[in-house]
Amino acid sequence: MDVSTKTLPVVFKEERFRTPLRTERQIGLWVDRIGSGGGSEMPARFRVLGQYAAVYVTRGQGEFHSPSTGVVPVRAGEAMLLFPREPHRYGSRAGWQTQWIVWNGPDAERLEALGYLGPQTAVVPDPLGAVEEAFTALAGIMAREDLAAVLERKTLVLTMLLRLHQSSRSIGRR
Repeated sequence: MDVSTKTLPVVFKEERFRTPLRTERQIGLWVDRIGSGGGSEMPARFRVLGQYAAVYVTRGQGEFHSPSTGVVPVRAGEAMLLFPREPHRYGSRAGWQTQWIVWNGPDAERLEALGYLGPQTAVVPDPLGAVEEAFTALAGIMAREDLAAVLERKTLVLTMLLRLHQSSRSIGRR
């Protein structure tokens, strides 16, 4: 399927966000939400998420589509990286389980501008479970609003991104 921007079906724009704490805005990166769930079929429409996200496939397989990557198969042990302004869609072929982390902030934009992550590297092998590890740690601190939790959330996302960046460089881009 041609997924160039000229042939994209109607795009759904995601605009539900958690208002970051003042300290989160000041340190430049915050976690909006985390979640997990079962698989679904490929949606008919592309979506534009207004934030960054990592979706880790813990079980099953499917496909990821975007103008930057075209159609990319995805299987357990891989992470899909989602970017603001980049239309995408993904879905399971026969049911899958996923965990996701959604984050935002000027530091996330700077990391993208510096080349640590980008839409052209949307599916990344995660052999060390960086997303799953960050997800588990974040689950224990998402409700906390103290300074330590704010900094810990940022540190967890940065560590996850570093490990995914290293994985994409060592194994090769898809």
